[in-house]
Parts: sequence; C-alpha cells; structure tokens
Amino acid sequence: MTQISARLRRLLLPLLALAVVAGLASAQNTTKTTSPSSSTAASGKDPVVIKLGDQTETLSDFEARFEIAIRSLAAQQGMPMTSQLRQQLAVYQPQYLQQRATEMVLLAQAKKDGLTVDQKHVDSVLSRVQSNVPKGKKLQDLLTQAGFKDKAQLVTLIDESDLINQEMAKIKAAVKLTDNQLKAYYQAHKSDYTTPEQVCASHILLKTEAEAKAVMKDLANGADFATEAKAKSTGPSASKGGSLGCFGKNQMVKPFADAAFSAKVGKVVGPVKTQYGYHVILVTKHTPATTKPFDQVKSDVESKLRQEHANQQVQALVKTSGVQTFPNFLPKPPQPTTSTPSGTTPPTSTPSSSTPPTSTPSSSGSSGGSSSGSGN
Repeated sequence: MTQISARLRRLLLPLLALAVVAGLASAQNTTKTTSPSSSTAASGKDPVVIKLGDQTETLSDFEARFEIAIRSLAAQQGMPMTSQLRQQLAVYQPQYLQQRATEMVLLAQAKKDGLTVDQKHVDSVLSRVQSNVPKGKKLQDLLTQAGFKDKAQLVTLIDESDLINQEMAKIKAAVKLTDNQLKAYYQAHKSDYTTPEQVCASHILLKTEAEAKAVMKDLANGADFATEAKAKSTGPSASKGGSLGCFGKNQMVKPFADAAFSAKVGKVVGPVKTQYGYHVILVTKHTPATTKPFDQVKSDVESKLRQEHANQQVQALVKTSGVQTFPNFLPKPPQPTTSTPSGTTPPTSTPSSSTPPTSTPSSSGSSGGSSSGSGN
C-alpha cells in the first residue's frame, strides 16, 4: 500500500460541493454494494469519537461520513466499491477522524463569525445532482448507491461545505502579505517556476555496434534519418521515424541522456551503448532551463503563500478550540489480503487551494514516478 499511503498523508474533507456532484454522477456506473454493518450495531454501543464544547459526533455518524467519502473515491476512480477496497481504505479512518475534527472547528468558527449558507449555491448543486439521475431512476436510488441515507443528508454536507469554504475564504482574505514576503517565498521556491532543460530527439536503436556504425555511415552519405529508423531501428519508435519527442535529463538512462544533451542540434551522434542496445541519436531541438520572472508569477506566489498562512491559522484555531478526538473507539481495521490498486487516489473534496489542514501534522513522504528508458 506504499503508493496510496504517500497520497493519503491526509484525507480531505468528506464531500464538498464539486465532489458531491462528481461522486454522484459516477456512482451510477459502479457496482452496487451493501454498506458493512456498523461496528456500533454489533456492540450495541455508539461512543463519542469527537467532542467540541457541547457538540459531539458518534462513531456511527463518523462511519457514515467515511463510507460516503470512500464510495465517492471509488466512483471517481471508476472502481467498484467492493468489500476488498473498503477493507484497504479502512486503515485511514484515524487520519479522517482528525480531518473531521478540523471540519467541526471550522463550522463552529463560521457560526461564530455569523456566516450563513448560500442557498443559491446549495440549489445549484442539488440541481446538478438531480440532472445526473439516469432515466427511469429516482434521486434516492443514486443517493443510496453513493452511501447517502437520504436527500437531507446530502443537503447537510453541501451546507457544511459551503460554510467551510466561506470561512476559509475569510481566513485567507485576512492574511496580510508584503512584497518582501512574496519575493522571499519566490526565491525559496524558484524551482517551482522553472522549466527544466529539455531536448527533442530521434534515435535509431540497433543490436550491435557494427550495425550502428553502418547506419551512421549511410546518414553521413545523405540517407534520411526517419527512413533509416523505420527500416532498421529495433525500438518501438521506429514506426514514428525514431522520434522520441521532447524529454528532460532524468527521463532517459544516463548514457543516452548525456549524449543527447551534449549533442549539437542537427548533428548525428553515436553509437551510444545502453542496456537496450546501440543508439544513433539526432537532436532536433535543445531548450535550456528557464525560470519565470517574479512579476509573471506574483499572483500565483501570493495565492500559495496566502494558503500557507491560512493553514497555519487553521492549525492554531484547532489547537485552541479544545476539540478532542477518541481514535481508540475506532474499529481496528482487518488486515488487507492484497495490496491497494495502484491507480487509487485519495477521496478529495475541495481544491487544494481551499482545503484546511488536518489537526495533526501529516508525515512527509515522496511519491516519485519511474523514469522512462531510452529503448523506444
């Protein structure tokens, strides 16, 4: 479950406006399954798992929200909500519990700030949900399949999402930033605004060095590179005249990348030996790394820095709110029998620019992708 663990360092708010629509729209295409029996039903107890002042959320309420979230995830990924997938995602209930606590704190703050639900927005979302009901079906059919008890529960989540978004917007709007702060952030994150060096190239892949040298001789005598590639290259790119498109240094194996990035545009180089064979390379374009100037990305820098400051304020709000969570009351998830499907992504619910942080720090981690080879 390594890949999904990296992506699920924090679970976002349950089902905010756009995710509600997307999840319900996709739910009609997923396999209908019955929700698992709540652990509370088996024990006859329904302990409180979150407490904020005189507000509480019980385990059964929390499990109902988590079920909606993971069904939305499955629907948006085009995956059936199977018992196996539910079992694999159950391990993230503790993180989700912290996120739900943050949500309750923001809702309480929205009430304190006198914010009210934008009914026009709620009606708009409901209208879009209704438009996704297939012919011959009822809204309740779609809601049931998506894990909702009824329309009232859907409205509750939409109302909450609207209030939380309003509160986050209020917090971000109150953040005061100076040009010096923006420039300092830009300097510290310059790589975010830098396009790496790239080359566009074609190659002819051959089994032996002698074959590669023979092709280079033909090219020196005027043979067309694309024609030679189509006729002689053993790589998959042969049908495209050997074209590999444009790529960065880290996308190719080192010997190939070193040769391609040091070659002059328009001049054939090789043979270059890699684990795939012997390459004859033609670079058609070489673009140096470029960094966008501060003035060009100032608005993006401001948005990101404002979000960071807002997240810090939300963390402080959660810390001083007195909210309590009781993860010991969560059911112990069963051991998964197989690994989580690699294509699974977390059940997001709001764009990252408006997502408040969890009430506990998330662990850091990297989710690197595999580099391409040059055996194309």
